[in-house]
Amino acid sequence: MRIDRFSINPKTWLVLGLSAVPLALISLDIGARAVLLLLLICVVAWSGKLHAYGRYVLLGVGPVAVTAFCIQAVSFVGAQTIYAQWTPASFLNFRLSKEGILYGATLGLQILNFGTACAIAFLPVSAGELRWALTDWKLPSRLIYLLVTSMNAPVLLSRYVGLVRESQVRRGLDDSTVFSRSKLALTSIGTLINLILLEHEDRAQSLEQRGLDRPGERVFLRAYPDTQLQRVLRWIVGACGICTCIWGILA
Repeated sequence: MRIDRFSINPKTWLVLGLSAVPLALISLDIGARAVLLLLLICVVAWSGKLHAYGRYVLLGVGPVAVTAFCIQAVSFVGAQTIYAQWTPASFLNFRLSKEGILYGATLGLQILNFGTACAIAFLPVSAGELRWALTDWKLPSRLIYLLVTSMNAPVLLSRYVGLVRESQVRRGLDDSTVFSRSKLALTSIGTLINLILLEHEDRAQSLEQRGLDRPGERVFLRAYPDTQLQRVLRWIVGACGICTCIWGILA
């Protein structure tokens, strides 16, 4: 049976991504981590979310991985092969070493592996599909709400930042220099917090009126395709993920 990305059930994407997370966290050498990253990126590309993944790496997990690499490359303890050394102060000593570069590259790849596994779980899945999948798994309603809301948090925060910036421009506040923009950003933090609190208060009232905690089966207007092959695949991949967790803990 041929499976294309449009017929993949949201639960399958979640199981694939979440089962890859333990594999990204266990101890592997740099070669195995590079191969794992390529395989995970191939899955992301097959899902059709490669462009969104690139933006996610560029603005999110990528800078974290680069920072971890740079820190380890110049501060690895017990390095034997030193390429360069710089001591700007008596208490500060930077040493670029072979061991630090290898360890930093391994750590950076591990961060990218973890981020890519999370991307497989959540990039191909919309908020509505995530809500449907978690509801079908009989998770508590409030936990589902927290997970779906956290998924929408970056978009919501970006919208609020745009609103605050637009209001500052319309009020004629100076933003011509980096210093003035930084000052405006600091003064707008309180406004952002108030907007987020008001948003959550409105959501809480609407959820209470809609009966979030009301018992009974949830009815969705949209049905997502599922096959016997995908159900078997989810059980196999999920079992492999659990075994990887146990092996990583015991190893």
